Amino acid sequence: MASVDVDVAAPAFRRCVREITAPELELLAQGLLVDRSMLDDYLMYVPDPPPPDDVAADAAQ
Repeated sequence: MASVDVDVAAPAFRRCVREITAPELELLAQGLLVDRSMLDDYLMYVPDPPPPDDVAADAAQ
């Protein structure tokens, strides 16, 4: 059986839990924690992505 370095595994596990737990709970709760209005507000806050031709021009540079 392979040994696991706890000094490496513990921070990786904590990061995984921190990044995944809340979205996973929301997915499993089927929107119980928030309603659609939070997503709508967020989408109004974030700018629209650039058009495809701007993205291709930036990639070519």
